[in-house]
Amino acid sequence: MLKAAQEQLIRSERMAAIGQVARGVGHEFGNILQRIVGKADLSIGEKDPAKVIENLKIILQATERAAVIVRNLQAFSKGSNVKGAVDVAKVIGDTLALINHELMKHNIKIEDKRQPRVPLMATSSSCSKSS
Repeated sequence: MLKAAQEQLIRSERMAAIGQVARGVGHEFGNILQRIVGKADLSIGEKDPAKVIENLKIILQATERAAVIVRNLQAFSKGSNVKGAVDVAKVIGDTLALINHELMKHNIKIEDKRQPRVPLMATSSSCSKSS
């Protein structure tokens, strides 16, 4: 009975964590899409080719950010245990980016004091390999 209650608690905590990540991903994609639509809309009537190019660069940056989020989610969902060098600072940064809107809602400010990249050997499906 106690073991079943513990397993239920663990499942509940996992579901809460998944919900928080989903909200973070939704918020991030919403921001990305707003940026893309905004810059595309500005470019439609723009006469200055330099401004159009600048807007297109911002659109490309936004789509690259979206691609990183998708790749991280895919790596997380695969669940395979692969050993390799992990850039811990990047993992922390990616995690903070996903939950940033939740932190802001509660007036939580993170002071980033990460040190230069030092790869760490780890076994995990959710960590990005450093390059």
